[in-house]
Amino acid sequence: MGILWCCPEGARGMADPRQASWKEGFVLPALRAYAGGNAERSEWRSERLLLVTGAIGAGKTTFCKTFIDSLRDRSAATLDVAGILTPGLWQAGRKVGIEAMDLRTGETRHLACLRNGAFEGQGTAKWAFHPGTVEWANHVLAKAVPCKVLVVDELGPLEWLRGEGFMAGMEAADSGRYQCALVVVRDALLEHAIHRWPQAVEVRLESITQAREAASHWAQTLELR
Repeated sequence: MGILWCCPEGARGMADPRQASWKEGFVLPALRAYAGGNAERSEWRSERLLLVTGAIGAGKTTFCKTFIDSLRDRSAATLDVAGILTPGLWQAGRKVGIEAMDLRTGETRHLACLRNGAFEGQGTAKWAFHPGTVEWANHVLAKAVPCKVLVVDELGPLEWLRGEGFMAGMEAADSGRYQCALVVVRDALLEHAIHRWPQAVEVRLESITQAREAASHWAQTLELR
């Protein structure tokens, strides 16, 4: 099923969601499909899922934070945003760690630090992950749905290549029990996400500045209730 787009000039048409760009047009209101027991309907699920992608440092987490802030600024009532956001820890302009934030409660825990030599446990070539925080984050993600907005930041090599990391985030995104979901995937792993969610909308980022602008535009298109 295609996505109906509204271009800045007002023209409308069907577009391939994999080619979506905030510069070219904005998705129309989010179909207001979330309704309890009807949330599992597959024809709604993937059209409300945005794959936020780009290279390392392109602003994927910044996009999610700006998107959430923009929605909350527009919402008269408390907006039910759930899931995990993973902002970086910076020292003298260098990223030295990663935190994990529960978006529903604001609780934050240390998720990862730079690897220094041999390491046993979940990790990548660059990062060593704290097993207790990974377990906690999976619990948060498992409890995240149903919600208005789901955020899974991010699904990386641990999840796609090893079946480790935030696997509960994949299941939450699969559930469709949300009005909108942001799933962060770096560009090198995007094909895995497209295979799992073939009709999801791709939001490709290139810089922090563009990420902030794009997030504000996308947030303005949503009608949440």
